[in-house]
Amino acid sequence: MNIHMFCKTNRRPLLKIAAGLVSLKCVASCIFFSDLTHSDRIKEWNIDNYTITYSKKNGPAGGAFYQYDIYKGKKHLSYAASLLNKDSCLLRFREKNDYYVDFNLCSKTKTILRPDKQKLDWKAIDSITIRPTDSIQLIPTGKPHPGPYFDTIRNKNFDPTYALKLNDKELKAFVKKWNNSKADGINERNKKSYQFQLTIYTGKSIRVINTSNYFLIDESVWSYESEEDDFFNKLWNRKKQ
Repeated sequence: MNIHMFCKTNRRPLLKIAAGLVSLKCVASCIFFSDLTHSDRIKEWNIDNYTITYSKKNGPAGGAFYQYDIYKGKKHLSYAASLLNKDSCLLRFREKNDYYVDFNLCSKTKTILRPDKQKLDWKAIDSITIRPTDSIQLIPTGKPHPGPYFDTIRNKNFDPTYALKLNDKELKAFVKKWNNSKADGINERNKKSYQFQLTIYTGKSIRVINTSNYFLIDESVWSYESEEDDFFNKLWNRKKQ
């Protein structure tokens, strides 16, 4: 068997081997560069079972940089923590998709943030409408947690009739999609480009859920990941038919 035939016959196993070698190379590179990073600890805080350090680091390439590291017990969790509103006292850390910790380094206290998702009951819903968010703006409220951090503002070009009412089948499908969606972390609304806004009418209450591809964001700060499909585009395209 010549080399061409061998490669053609064993294409899939060879691709798996190549992918494994690339992954191994990446891991080795990370360990290598991690070992070469020099760190000088500037400050340390102990808050309950967490330890937060702030260090000046020098890597194998480039200049010095400053970084927060989070430990839980003796386990290093992450260096992906960031200051809130450029306040040197407030540090936010994403431990899991549905579990955030806000540290107050000045008072040495912490606040746990977890989603409080309100599921929908299709039997209680009067109607749901969908519209593109082209004429809808999100304006920061300046309110602290739990918010809402942003208000929905209709600009002067907003057309309240430019909407589509979901039929019974679509309504039930959307309720199922929302109820089955999983928390995907806190959403920075001012950094997201929404595609559609769904308004849910139940008795005298009105609830709004925005979409960004297959991510769903309600009035809270949390984003939820649903099944990856073209559900909302298909809904709106029905209006054009």
